[in-house]
Amino acid sequence: MLASNAGTTPDALTYSVDPAQLASLDQFADHTATVTLSTAGLTPVSFTVTLQKRLPYVVFAGPYGLPYGASTRIIVGGRGFNQLGTSPAALLLASGLSVDFASVLSDTQLLLFVTAQSQGPFTIGVPNVGGVNTPSALLWFSAPYTYAPATVPHAGAKNIYLHDPVRHAVFALSRSANALVRYQVDGNGVWSVATLPIAGALNMAMAPDGSRIWVTDQSHRVIEVDPDNQMAQLNRHLAADVETVYLPASPKYSFVSSSGVREVAAWGGSVDDWVPAHVAEALRARRLPGAGSVS
Repeated sequence: MLASNAGTTPDALTYSVDPAQLASLDQFADHTATVTLSTAGLTPVSFTVTLQKRLPYVVFAGPYGLPYGASTRIIVGGRGFNQLGTSPAALLLASGLSVDFASVLSDTQLLLFVTAQSQGPFTIGVPNVGGVNTPSALLWFSAPYTYAPATVPHAGAKNIYLHDPVRHAVFALSRSANALVRYQVDGNGVWSVATLPIAGALNMAMAPDGSRIWVTDQSHRVIEVDPDNQMAQLNRHLAADVETVYLPASPKYSFVSSSGVREVAAWGGSVDDWVPAHVAEALRARRLPGAGSVS
């Protein structure tokens, strides 16, 4: 943890923290290093130095898909926001956005009024003087668009609908057909339909940041759906001559599904970069019997 390992006495001993190692330490936890002073003919003396890592970070910014071009109320979720003081706007990363107002609601929530001039996405984060990477969130807005009314034939009754203004799509859940259906219009006003089979589909909701759709079934399971990846794969199945090109974001700017995190932890993999320290510890305690460590 400490980068310096030498000094002279009786002068003051100086040390510094290795930024590379600091980035790997758990957030909002104490980390202790032992410093030992030794020289020929003297008994070594040891003492401890404790680092309290309390770097603010962001995990959510929303609502998703509000129209751009006007001042909009945004809630930012994360941790450590009490450290931002009375002028949080000056300490935020919000490139491309005009932050009209910012207020700390609690240590885990910020209230912002921002103005965007495009759909984005825009990164919301809290930089630190050490240059240590901390989690950030993406914020999407919607652009005004119009399309002619159209009839899109598709068999089966639909029970629940979700409008996605960013993807120009409507998601519908069909309990009778056991499927999640996406109706999407392109820039030429042409509608396409993709269907994802989900046995026993019962209800659905979209994540507040628009990154995924949750579907519950009659067995009380929650199925997490990636609206881009999974639906694009279905397009390929329905029309083999149509190639869908998907450009994924860097993992730094993307989300990780909770089911994926649980599976990695169950087989002994490290999830410390994805979840708070206490959650990682709880997941390690639930590790599958006989699972080893994955590096």
